[in-house]
Amino acid sequence: MPSPPHKILIYSDSLDSIQIALTTGIDLRVHHILGKENIGADLLSQLLLDDFKLQFSLYHVCFFDPPRDLLPA
Repeated sequence: MPSPPHKILIYSDSLDSIQIALTTGIDLRVHHILGKENIGADLLSQLLLDDFKLQFSLYHVCFFDPPRDLLPA
């Protein structure tokens, strides 16, 4: 199993939707981007990964499964 990341950066057009409580010591940062300017999030939400890689070649995309014991019931 790969080790968890030490830093996570989230770009979001909805700060209300980000409710993460991690007790793992991960440095979590959230940056707000207006919806009409959030092209990367639109590509990712539609799983257009090849298009995302073309436009944002410096970014590395990983899928994340949160630990089940940290999720609300």
